[in-house]
Amino acid sequence: MLAYLKTEANTGPDWPGEPMFILEPNHGLPQETLDTLTRSGRIVEFIDSPASRVDQLRSVLLTAAARHWLDKGPMLVLLCDPAAVDAPALLAEVKQNPDLVRHGEANSGVWFLFGTTIVGNPNFTTFFRNMQPGMDDIHIAPSLDIMREHLT
Repeated sequence: MLAYLKTEANTGPDWPGEPMFILEPNHGLPQETLDTLTRSGRIVEFIDSPASRVDQLRSVLLTAAARHWLDKGPMLVLLCDPAAVDAPALLAEVKQNPDLVRHGEANSGVWFLFGTTIVGNPNFTTFFRNMQPGMDDIHIAPSLDIMREHLT
């Protein structure tokens, strides 16, 4: 699955599974564009700004889980400009290592990569459900370390 921020100026990379478009508050996309996105994938629209990118990740994944949108393939979540991430290299890396849990920074945002073993773990969504809402981004690395410890 690929989940990424959508604006009029960007398109997402090629990734297995159905895309999920993340719309931030006041995105300003016209209805025609929203209709096109709906035909192309799933939409998660934020009404209020999230406290942080890790909080946004939590909300996206819990929404996807509640709506039964999560598949068992590798997952790339781009909370940054999709053009700033080398998705083919990340896909090759995650195919080599299904236990992968990674994140990085790119163009005023972050990205998260989860391997198939992690996404397929029955405790994957439980991990995010139990995560404290409203966490700051300084908690990204420690949270992913805990995830690695418990899900691999």
